[in-house]
Formats: sequence, C-alpha cells, structure tokens
Amino acid sequence: MAGICRETVSRIIKQFKEDNLLDVKRSKILIKDIERFKSCYLNKIYVK
Repeated sequence: MAGICRETVSRIIKQFKEDNLLDVKRSKILIKDIERFKSCYLNKIYVK
C-alpha cells in the first residue's frame, strides 16, 4: 500500500467492516468473503 496515507487505509477498512467484508481483531484481519472482496477491489468501489 505504498503511497496511501494512514487515514485513507483506516477509512477503507472501516467501510469494509461496515459492509461485513472484514473482521478485525487485535492485529489480525479476516476477509470474510474473498470473492466479494476481490470484486470490490477490482471494481474500485472503495477506492476514490
């Protein structure tokens, strides 16, 4: 994620959590639905 500020990463992770794509516990991130996650990333739904 070179070139992305911490605030942007935090905002994207928050949105993924709200959409039930991620679960974050302590220092671990669990991708709940990998196919949907890939689809969102590839379609740049969260990257503005």
